Amino acid sequence: MREIKFRCFDIENKIMFTDCKQVLDALKSYILFPECHEKLVFMQFTGMLDEVGKAIYEGDIIKVGEIGQYELIYKTGRFACKTSEKNSFNPWNYFVHSIIQDHIKVIGNVYEMPSLAEITKKYLLDEESIL
Repeated sequence: MREIKFRCFDIENKIMFTDCKQVLDALKSYILFPECHEKLVFMQFTGMLDEVGKAIYEGDIIKVGEIGQYELIYKTGRFACKTSEKNSFNPWNYFVHSIIQDHIKVIGNVYEMPSLAEITKKYLLDEESIL
């Protein structure tokens, strides 16, 4: 069973909350104040670590070996790697094998590094036919 934990990004102040107390405080604000819905983004831990032991969350940009870069999303009850605006490639069933996990590296996330997300988005659209 995987560990359930979240992190939260404050869009207005450009701060990532990873501490449990900070995330809970942000969640309280989100629930009590509807205006916070546009300011806070919560991201779920996938239960996986990258090749250097860093926790992988939705919203992360990951590099999978020499295959490419992907934005991690949570959609229809599962984690997936976004490959374009309209479809997604879901490699998570391969993550069961440690050989794949050993070749994954978190290189940033879409909130703290939006320029990286744009580069990844362009790369994914260019390489869409490969997948």
